Amino acid sequence: MLFVEHLSAGYEGTPILYDLSFHVEKGKIMALLGSNGAGKTTALRSVVGKIKPTSGAILYEGKSILNIPTYKMVELGISMIPEGRLLFGKMTVADNLCMGSYRIKNKRLIQKELEEIYNIFPKIKERENQLAETLSGGEQQMVAIARGLMSRPKLLILDEPSLGLAPNIVKEMFEFIKKINHMGLTIIIVEQNAIDTLQFADYAYLINSGKNVLEGTGEELLQNKKVKEIYLGI
Repeated sequence: MLFVEHLSAGYEGTPILYDLSFHVEKGKIMALLGSNGAGKTTALRSVVGKIKPTSGAILYEGKSILNIPTYKMVELGISMIPEGRLLFGKMTVADNLCMGSYRIKNKRLIQKELEEIYNIFPKIKERENQLAETLSGGEQQMVAIARGLMSRPKLLILDEPSLGLAPNIVKEMFEFIKKINHMGLTIIIVEQNAIDTLQFADYAYLINSGKNVLEGTGEELLQNKKVKEIYLGI
């Protein structure tokens, strides 16, 4: 579904990515792992058009998306849930979700999408009339993911979805991600929680200083001695 080839990118003349390549197959979960500052978020921002790469190619469903503006990505079926959630705190949960469906003009279809979201995230249904800022961190992350799903994407990109969450909530969050994937959605996930992520990812890439270091199935990387020592600390 997505091919990133020989990607180089950075900020204000400072290079972050150097000849980075990765791909994700349709219907699979691909994890992009690495230490802080490795270039993971920069790679995601390049994919969705927030950063213009200095070189390389990005192909989505066989077509280049290098010069497509970020807002057009939603129309192509790409939805990114940024690090930090970025909800509208003074708006209700239901209103936040509806903001994710801005490109859908049919009100009945929006209501149908809401009902499907509530089936996936029952806790959100219970909180639909609360202000987003009153929710717990885990609930806010669920709303952020749910808002992304309201645009009916084919590719969902998650940037650090477990950040700041308690261990029991992280486990629940990952179960939701697997459930969404089993419904047919392709997922790219950037995570610091490497061990748990590799346990459910179909394929993963480890990057360091903006370059590819290792790649393989989640199981292969879990068993890799170098990964255990350098990246997982075990």
